[in-house]
Amino acid sequence: MMKLVSYSCAKCGSVLNVEKGQEVLDCPFCGTAFNLVSFHRSEMLQQMRNNLKRKEFSAAKDKCRTILKDDPADFDALIGLVYAGGKLSSSEELRDIRTASKCQAKSALGIIEAEQGCATSENGLFFYKLSELLKKVVRYQEIEADISKIRKDNKMEYERISEISENEANVRSDFFEAGMIFGSIFSPSSYGKNKRSGDSGNLVIEGVIGFFVLWFIILAVTIMKLGVVKGTLISLGVLIVAAALVFLASYLIARKYKKQEEAIREVTAENHSDFLVLKKEMEELEKSYEEAWRKLPEYRREDADGKSSEKPEERPAAKSEVRPAKKDAEDIFEVSKKTITCGKCAATLELDQKRNLFACKFCGVAYGASLFIGNPSKKAASALLHKEFEEADLRFSHMLMIAPSDYEALLGRILSTGMWMSLKDVKLTETTHIPPFRLKKLHERIGEAKEHAEEVDKEIFELMDQLVEIFPQAEEFGKNKTRAKYYEEHWIEESHKFHKIHQKILRLDQERSQV
Repeated sequence: MMKLVSYSCAKCGSVLNVEKGQEVLDCPFCGTAFNLVSFHRSEMLQQMRNNLKRKEFSAAKDKCRTILKDDPADFDALIGLVYAGGKLSSSEELRDIRTASKCQAKSALGIIEAEQGCATSENGLFFYKLSELLKKVVRYQEIEADISKIRKDNKMEYERISEISENEANVRSDFFEAGMIFGSIFSPSSYGKNKRSGDSGNLVIEGVIGFFVLWFIILAVTIMKLGVVKGTLISLGVLIVAAALVFLASYLIARKYKKQEEAIREVTAENHSDFLVLKKEMEELEKSYEEAWRKLPEYRREDADGKSSEKPEERPAAKSEVRPAKKDAEDIFEVSKKTITCGKCAATLELDQKRNLFACKFCGVAYGASLFIGNPSKKAASALLHKEFEEADLRFSHMLMIAPSDYEALLGRILSTGMWMSLKDVKLTETTHIPPFRLKKLHERIGEAKEHAEEVDKEIFELMDQLVEIFPQAEEFGKNKTRAKYYEEHWIEESHKFHKIHQKILRLDQERSQV
């Protein structure tokens, strides 16, 4: 929404009331032309800083670009644009590279490279050094990403090593269990039992006993067949071969899994070497960044900030670039045929030669033509709807400068003073509180409305006066109604009275809108 602003001409001191959307105006009293961005620079910069603090970076960019459109070399706007591009709330986030690495450094760097003002302004060296800092941040971010990837990869590799060790243990366990089950077949105590249902400790004992029984059977058979010497030797040979096969199987299993583990450890060792290199580079960046940041303020030209925050930039009157569009010109022509009275002294306003301002020749106040063209009523109602009550009051007062008896404007000023968005918002509850100063102002506004309103509208304002009279009494009764029956009875009485008057006002207002 457009906002209303009031200025004093830097040349002659006349008061100029305009809208912010009017970019250039000429003082109707001395002819000096002003670019209004110059007026708003300090305010816009403060709004931009607030936007940055609230992380409203898009809004901050818009304000910076508005200022840069007027002065491409404005330092505060350029640095604000860089911060907004990098999603930085303030310069404090750049003080330490570890904090700065959380910003969008590439975007900020891109803005410095894209904005011509960063290179051509008197602070060009500052922005060059700032870009070098941001390049360090970008590299730091890349290193952080690489280290994060290495840690993630190594974690996965170590998980694979754990998985390999677990698999090896499972294979050895299965192999051993199979051997014990086979051996337990020959154990005298295992007959009639389920080989896998027993306790693991019993299974091992039975397996060992079974192997000895099997060996003694082999020994006995070979002795019987081949004699004591040969039988014994062959039995020992069978035992040795069996033991060798067990050790061979164990070796092959260990070798298989060890190769897999060694291959993975080579990868993790290589990753760790890369990590150490990156970590060293990161530490060097932190030191160099800290030193560069400490020196950065030395490159800023304090006298190169462009415009002052207080005084607007003056331009020759002949170079006023903005003229009303065709539609605005037609509206201004229509408005100029009406009598517009000064809000201060009630004298008649005159349209200046540039057709930008309505000026009072008696008290030196001027009003922007855009205040009276288009749809002032819609602008005022919108301000009221958005709870911008001061602006709504000003806009309604400008409507009354053209039509002093305008019902909507008279009612709008009352609603603005009461801080109500509409008549329906005028309510009375136990917690309602209207300060004395506002009650006084409400009576003043209602008095003005009764004085200037047309006869058909005066009844509504009379009722509004009665309604406002109820507030202070009802507030007292409402606060104390729980203390005594007297207060409760009077609270109910005042509430009923208020409701009755309020309903009548709403009905009259609705009837008027239908006419």
